[in-house]
Parts: sequence; structure tokens; C-alpha cells
Amino acid sequence: MCIPVVSDPEAVEETGVAPLHGREAAIVASLGPGAYTAVVSGAYGDSGTVLFELYDLQPDRSRIAAISTRASIDSSDEMMIAGFIAGGGNVGWNTILVRAIGPSLTASGITGALADPVLEMFDANGSLMFRNDSWRSSQSQQIAASSLAPPDDREAAVIVTVPSGNYSAVVRGGGSGTGVGLLEVYHLQ
Repeated sequence: MCIPVVSDPEAVEETGVAPLHGREAAIVASLGPGAYTAVVSGAYGDSGTVLFELYDLQPDRSRIAAISTRASIDSSDEMMIAGFIAGGGNVGWNTILVRAIGPSLTASGITGALADPVLEMFDANGSLMFRNDSWRSSQSQQIAASSLAPPDDREAAVIVTVPSGNYSAVVRGGGSGTGVGLLEVYHLQ
């Protein structure tokens, strides 16, 4: 679905989370329930590292149920990192499924897919909460029952119940592998 959006600098400023630099992009949009894709690219063909942020400006009336990010993973220093907030402004516990997809991307026409994604999740203090190299190695029944099991056994996934707060998920290539990976976070309950 393509939704034409006109950037309104005043509306962006009013959010309280406007970019700090004038060359950074921001959009404010009201979206109904559905699946959406945001594409970030460099102006004039530029390339480099980018930070994409998504804020729900009315968390009491809506909920982002899932978010995913696709990126190239080149070395141990060039891993994919996604920060997310479980629960938003709500205090309580959240059950989430985090998965790292690689080999099954080939079936979707992605060339150079990451052969062996390794998934790590960290809390707000930077403490490692879990590491998973194959979703079948632990929680396989629970993950399969979620209907969100990765299509390939080499892909990683975990279901965790966590208090509301900030978290980071990291995807690396197993055995120093490189390629395109997909990181997904689903809010189950």
C-alpha cells in the first residue's frame, strides 16, 4: 500500500522527537490498521549506516504489533541492531516473539541471504538476555504453536515474556557469515 505523505516540518517539530539535523528525514502520518513498509535510502545514491525510528504518538489508542528490518550483515562489527520498546506507556508484562531470518529469504527473491543467522536480545542495561542460533534448539513447540515459526531450521527465534521497557535485538552471521538478514519482533500479548 502506498500512502502519499507530505512532510510538514511544523507537525514533526510538535511531536517532540524531531530529527536533530536538517538533512535527516521525518514524516508524521495517521495510519489505519494494516501492514506498511518504510523504505530508507540515501539521497543522490549515498550509502552508509542509518537509524530508522518509528513512534506511536497515541499509544493509548493504538498498538504496533510487529516490526521488521532487513539489512546486510557483513562482519562482527557490521551486525543488524534493532531497538524496540515492549509495552509502550503501559506498565506490565509483554510476551514477544523475536526471530532472525536468513536462508528462507532466497525464496522471496533475495540474493545473498545470510546462511546462519544468530539472534541475541539485550535489556536496557545492555545485559544479554538470550542467544539463539536455531529456533529448534529451544522452545520449538512454543514457537511452532505461535504460527510464526521460521521457515528454515537454521533461522533463530525465541519467545520471551518481559516487563515493559527498552530492548535491543542483534543479528550476526554464524561462523562469521555474511549476507542479507531479516529481524522481526512480534507482540503476542
